This record gives sequence, structure tokens and C-alpha cells, in this order.
Amino acid sequence: MYDIPRKISGNHQQSNKLVKYRNGILLTIHEEQINRWKEHFEQLRNQPEPKIIPVIPAAHIDTEPLTSGEISKTIRLLNNTKTVGADGIPAGILKAGVNTSVGSYEYCQNAYGKRRKCHGNGKVT
Repeated sequence: MYDIPRKISGNHQQSNKLVKYRNGILLTIHEEQINRWKEHFEQLRNQPEPKIIPVIPAAHIDTEPLTSGEISKTIRLLNNTKTVGADGIPAGILKAGVNTSVGSYEYCQNAYGKRRKCHGNGKVT
């Protein structure tokens, strides 16, 4: 996979790693080694499906509305160097006005309920 970029960049060095065939015979020709790697990965990829499928229990997800303390703690933990999200508001602005941000969330929560989103641009979805 990385053979072509190495050749193009001029950093191509022949690998001296040993590759053995299934029966233990050492492969010395480069094309044979490449074909063996191809065969190896095809075998890995084409495994039969497991007969026993593990049962994963459902996780408990708290669906209660967020409290003012949880919101302000989350805002304070935001990283200033991260790019803005879908709302276009940088973390620094939210941190500077943490009380306003919490108040805005609580207003939206009370006005529209927990199943709807209240965006800073006045849109409610």
C-alpha cells in the first residue's frame, strides 16, 4: 500500500524483512513476498461470521434536563483552541458570558421543552 508513494518520493528502500510461505519456506523474491502479503490479508478479511453473537446490554442514558450547574461546568471545560461548532459560536465567547449562556439554555428549555433545540439565531428545531 505504501510502496507507490515511497517510490514517487524517492525514499524507496527495499525491505529486508523475512516473509515465509504457509509451509514455512522462506520467500526471497519480492513479487512472491507481495503476493504472500496479499494472500494473508485476503484470509484475514474473508473470515466466516462468528456463530455466537455477543449480547450487549443497553446502556442507561439519563434523559433528564440539564441543570444550570452542569451547563456552566461544561462551558468552563470547553477548549478555546477548538474550531467552532454548527452554531458558529467560539468557546471563548461562551466562556466570557457563561451566565448568559446558561440563562439562554434555561429559557429555551422552559419555553420549548427538552425535545427541541433552541439556536442562538432565533431558530427553534
